[in-house]
Amino acid sequence: MKNKVLVILAASAAALGSAIIAAPANAQTANLPVEIQIKPGVFLRTYESLKFVVSTQDLLGGKSVDQVGKYDETTGTITPLPKTAPPTEATTEVIRTVTPLYQVWGGTGSKVKITPTKDTLVSSTNGGLGSADTVVMSVVAGNDITTTPTPAGTPYEGTAQLKFKFSNGNTSSGTNYTGGQLSISVVSP
Repeated sequence: MKNKVLVILAASAAALGSAIIAAPANAQTANLPVEIQIKPGVFLRTYESLKFVVSTQDLLGGKSVDQVGKYDETTGTITPLPKTAPPTEATTEVIRTVTPLYQVWGGTGSKVKITPTKDTLVSSTNGGLGSADTVVMSVVAGNDITTTPTPAGTPYEGTAQLKFKFSNGNTSSGTNYTGGQLSISVVSP
C-alpha cells in the first residue's frame, strides 16, 4: 500500500512538473488600442448671494405723491390736506431684473434652469400682523434657456427676472426677509 501511494505521488509530481514546463504554450497576449476623447466642458459663474432693496415707494406701486383737495383764494375754495396716512394702493408684488445673473463658458447649447429651491423668505419681525411676514419668490423671465454660441473666450451671459410677492404690502421700514435660495443649473449636451 505504501508503494502504491508513493507511485501515485510520484506520478502527480511528474504531471505537475510537465504542466509547469508546458504553461507558456497555453499563455495568450492581447494588444488593445487606447483612445481618449475630449468632450466639451461647461463652467458656470454667478454671485455668492443676492440681496435686494425694496422701498416703501416700490410697495406703493411707485407712487409717492398724493395730490388732493384744492387751494384757490380767488373762489375761497380751500380743502385742508388730510391728516390720514397715504392711500393704501399698495402692491404686494415687486419685480427685480438681474443682468447678468450668471455666465456660462463652453457647452454651446447647454440648458440653463433657474429654480427657487427655497421660495419663501421670512421676516425677522412680525410686521404688525402678529406673525412673521413672508415673501414668495418666483422666476418670471429668463428660465429654461438654451445657451447660444459666443466668440471664443467669451461667456454666454444670462439674465433673469425675479418676482417677490409680499404677504404684507404695508410692512414696516427696516424689516429684513431671509431664507430664500435660488438654484442655477447648467446641463451640457
